[in-house]
Amino acid sequence: MGWSCGRRDDYATWQENIDMVHVLTAGHHGFAFSWNNGDHGEGGQAMGLINKYYPAEKFRKNESFPAFGNSSIDQQMGDGDPAAGELVGGINLGFHWGQIVDETGRWSVRFSNDLVAGEMTVDVTPRHCQQFKPQPGHMMRWKSSLDDEVTTTADRQGLVTDARLICSSAKKPF
Repeated sequence: MGWSCGRRDDYATWQENIDMVHVLTAGHHGFAFSWNNGDHGEGGQAMGLINKYYPAEKFRKNESFPAFGNSSIDQQMGDGDPAAGELVGGINLGFHWGQIVDETGRWSVRFSNDLVAGEMTVDVTPRHCQQFKPQPGHMMRWKSSLDDEVTTTADRQGLVTDARLICSSAKKPF
């Protein structure tokens, strides 16, 4: 899912957009959100970044993709008051991915981010998996390209998330 909004939109309140970001992040859904300081008529201009990084042809019904969340380079939305937080920004912007392996018992992806300068952290959750289907409560071991190894448990929906994965601009996979 991708959408944009102006912070001063009088139709869709700023708080509604913040709430949507929190719900989608908590559910480990794949999404991106961008905003500007415009009103209802100007908010759509922020959609350019969504279209740049996540064109419709990037997604297919028969292919898995990584859902990103809690990126350390996300801009601050504030507390719901349109005057708080950054006036222009985005959540989950700049990611590229490829070389997805979606097999029974194994899922992997190579990804990078155009907007990272130095190092960032991000949560990664495999979504729309075709073959990789862990059972709720199943223990999974993740290994990153930086040789970090983490053990996590599939949640009640069978989703596994590698929380706070480190991505470095010096080791971009693409």
